[in-house]
Amino acid sequence: RRVHGGVLFAVMLNYIVMERNTAIFPTEALLILTHAWWVFPSVGSAATFVGLMYPCLDRKLGYYRNYVVEWPKVLRCAAFFIGIKLCCTKVYYTNNLHMAIVLGVLSLLLWWCFDRTVSGFTLALSCSVIATVLIHILIRHGLYNYPETDSTYLKSWLPSIFFSGGITMGTIGRHLVLVENALFNDSKKVHID
Repeated sequence: RRVHGGVLFAVMLNYIVMERNTAIFPTEALLILTHAWWVFPSVGSAATFVGLMYPCLDRKLGYYRNYVVEWPKVLRCAAFFIGIKLCCTKVYYTNNLHMAIVLGVLSLLLWWCFDRTVSGFTLALSCSVIATVLIHILIRHGLYNYPETDSTYLKSWLPSIFFSGGITMGTIGRHLVLVENALFNDSKKVHID
């Protein structure tokens, strides 16, 4: 289930790139890289890892809260993330700095509305930095063709999308772990009775 969320995240990132016609795979790259079959499974695996890291980090740091699983909250978080993605692709901004500020504020608002933990903020920020650096390394080594004039455009939206995606995957992961724990505890009670 968690890999499907990550694949959906990869599809959304791919849509952002295709919408703006900014990054394409070069024709001289390896056959594996030109078809880009590895992008969706790798982003899905990374999203699964992030979704699993949130509850593990919560338990290690003692932040694990016993709150009721609210699936509408998870759906609102996913809808907010999709709204940030649409804000990135459909809204015209006067310059890239304006876009970066708006998306950064929306990403912080997503964290404030649905997470509010220091561990969640730290994990999402570290995932954002690592993913952004990895994308820039792929561009630098020629796995992506990216025009130099638009590099500031990429730098303006990419960190915010990865930050808000980390918060969204973390929210999904936390609630899936809580549901699994609730199901395990209920089955244990039935067997004891």
